[in-house]
Amino acid sequence: MIKAAKKENNKVAFFLLQKARGSIIKFASYLNREIKLLGTLQLFVKFTSSLTFSKFF
Repeated sequence: MIKAAKKENNKVAFFLLQKARGSIIKFASYLNREIKLLGTLQLFVKFTSSLTFSKFF
């Protein structure tokens, strides 16, 4: 009976670990996408500011 309970606990722990790992991967991919978008926005702002200031000088 104790072995069966330990085996069941191992199954539950493995399941929870897989679920947590999936959540971490989703969060990491979300952060990666946000970082790429911020980089693109930064380049756009630099580009538009260079166009704006070049008109005045």
